[in-house]
Amino acid sequence: MADIFGKIKDGVTKSAATVSANSKAMVKKSKIKAVIEGIEKEQEELIFLLGQRVYEICNETGEINIEDISGFIAQISQRIEHIAEQEEQLRLVDEEVRMAISSVASNVSNNAMCPCGHVNQPVANFCAKCGNQV
Repeated sequence: MADIFGKIKDGVTKSAATVSANSKAMVKKSKIKAVIEGIEKEQEELIFLLGQRVYEICNETGEINIEDISGFIAQISQRIEHIAEQEEQLRLVDEEVRMAISSVASNVSNNAMCPCGHVNQPVANFCAKCGNQV
């Protein structure tokens, strides 16, 4: 009977840790995704302005000089790099969640359960409740 309660307790512990880790990750990921959306919008605006500038230059001179548009290209490249950095942050958040969940699962499964039903720490030699050797 105590074994069943121990398993239930372990399941609840794992579930709570999973929910906690996932909810924290969801908040972090939402913030990162909002940053990415902002950067993408800036990038779209820069591309539009670049196209508009190229069109104006073509109408005025008929030739495009790279110096006239290099600032736009540099800013667009910066946005692309910034988006890649933010996507890496998303990947790291997902990795943190996986590590947190596996750590809790490992700790729960490594705990030494006494025949009396008490779940002891993994390093325990004796039960903290009844004193039996684990």
